[in-house]
Amino acid sequence: MPCRSDYMEPNQWELEGSKVLALLEEIAHGTLPDWYGNGSDHHVYMRMTQKLLDEATAVLCGNLKKLDVSKFSLEMQMWWKDHQIADAKRRE
Repeated sequence: MPCRSDYMEPNQWELEGSKVLALLEEIAHGTLPDWYGNGSDHHVYMRMTQKLLDEATAVLCGNLKKLDVSKFSLEMQMWWKDHQIADAKRRE
């Protein structure tokens, strides 16, 4: 098999993980990092797994249940809305 470079592109877990971790950073520090959603941040690239993503998502969800999401970025508000819709579908 010839050499390939497709491993260099962020996968879906890395892309979603960079969103979740960036949103957690926003909660902690008040601003959304510029690496939101790009999948190439050192926290996620070649490190993010489904288990880690599920754990980070649970932490973010738990935090957002206690906060006024309207005080955060549009990205946070959109993520929270989509997450609540997905949770409702899973419960059905």
